[in-house]
Amino acid sequence: LSVGDDDLPELWLKWRFSENNSLDVRYTQFDNWGEIRALRGLAIDDIPVIPLSTIRSDVELRYLRVGWRHMLYNGDKVNFESILDVALFHLEASYEARLGFLTPLVAGARESVDGLGGLPMVGVAVDVDLLDKLNLYGEIAGMHADSAGYVLDAEVGLEYAPWDYLSLEVGYRLFRVEVDIEDEEGEIELDGPFVGVGVKF
Repeated sequence: LSVGDDDLPELWLKWRFSENNSLDVRYTQFDNWGEIRALRGLAIDDIPVIPLSTIRSDVELRYLRVGWRHMLYNGDKVNFESILDVALFHLEASYEARLGFLTPLVAGARESVDGLGGLPMVGVAVDVDLLDKLNLYGEIAGMHADSAGYVLDAEVGLEYAPWDYLSLEVGYRLFRVEVDIEDEEGEIELDGPFVGVGVKF
């Protein structure tokens, strides 16, 4: 409910332990909140919310991906890799109604979900050499399980490597995750542009 935009820092480590295989570790976190005013009556968890109440939302996400990539095709201009990852995510989200000094009247109008989930992820990545030191890349990976939820992570970007040990990246990322815990369900959807710096050694 009206959770504001914020930066999502990510750390991505890649170890290429053979010509066609690498180990990837990625970590992302998100912490934000937002408020919206209810212009008409509604209910949260079957508790009525008085019109003009303020509804505050808080979201925290911790997302870790660890996996193996294997080179399927290594051409002169185009490379394809398979992705086999394990995703671990902790999602904590809540929202509650507030009405100034009348808040006790809507004190029961709150709901929250707090859970840890994990899913295997499969996908594919592609890298295309456009020009000298300029690459176009993209990847998509995900998994759905009725009992645990789902995760989808996709991105496309440009990488410019002016030196062998340094690269600059810009692109667009789409991320969705849902955690099912007992009778509660928490879902978060994030997408937007990104910039990054890569260091190779």
